[in-house]
Amino acid sequence: MRMIRLIFYFLSIMLTLSAADPSGQVAAQPAVLSAEAENVLRIGDLARIELDSNATTGYTWVAEENEYVTLVSSEYESPDTMMVGAPGTQVLTFLAVKEGSTALVLEYARPWETDTAPAQTLIIKVTVLQANP
Repeated sequence: MRMIRLIFYFLSIMLTLSAADPSGQVAAQPAVLSAEAENVLRIGDLARIELDSNATTGYTWVAEENEYVTLVSSEYESPDTMMVGAPGTQVLTFLAVKEGSTALVLEYARPWETDTAPAQTLIIKVTVLQANP
């Protein structure tokens, strides 16, 4: 019985170590961007924003080009319902790449309607600082 406990203990330590980052650093969760507040990031930080969206209408959130923060992913999360046409959430993730202050502009529009104004525009103030040494 003691041998089984020892094996179990050893396996749990190995499993914990194998799940750790090889550099020994804990991966930081992306910051959450807010349109109501000043957002401060450091170069190399990830930041995300979750926005109401409805892919069934053809609308999607699009980020304008920005030299301070770069869009690295845009994912649509379906709603937890089987109702046809129910809205979901679009998650946009950005990477801070250059020091300075900027206004990140997000537009909710149909990409093929180039001569139509977006249904919504969201402006997010972001300040990017130098990375920690």
